[in-house]
Amino acid sequence: MQNHLKFVTITLLFLSASPEAAMQDSVLSVHAECKDNAQCIFANQSMLIDLTITNVSKNPVGVPIEFLDQKGPHCVLIDNETREEFQTNPPPPPDLSLKNKFTEIPAGGSIKIEQLVSRGAISAFRERMIDLTARFFIVVPVKLIDKEAPINQNVSTSIRIHGRDKAELDKK
Repeated sequence: MQNHLKFVTITLLFLSASPEAAMQDSVLSVHAECKDNAQCIFANQSMLIDLTITNVSKNPVGVPIEFLDQKGPHCVLIDNETREEFQTNPPPPPDLSLKNKFTEIPAGGSIKIEQLVSRGAISAFRERMIDLTARFFIVVPVKLIDKEAPINQNVSTSIRIHGRDKAELDKK
């Protein structure tokens, strides 16, 4: 499991160090929120996470939204106490023909995708005093107005998930 995470991390670093990425600043940002659960408190059930992907450039960009919906982000859960890491199960492989079907997002515009973090993945660490960081990595091709070929964009965000017992203890 650790070796696979290292491979993913190295791959993400490699992609961000590519000549295309080095010449182009990131045009996307991502933000995570627990859906209908502002404090992100784990209630012994799977949790829906809203990921908002925003075009932070001054121009419209094309994003393969249907491909992204199928592919989803890569998610790693990290126990904040032990630093143990767990990768959630990826979705089935996406339809690759959707990778070049771009939807325009205006400058400053955003899209939302949902990510399910399963109860089993969260409780795999422990059943009580849950305190996790869910880290989401999104790697997606983006079509820029002034570029012929799409460029890969790598964005990530994280969110803290904690059990009710841990949240109450932290308040004291």
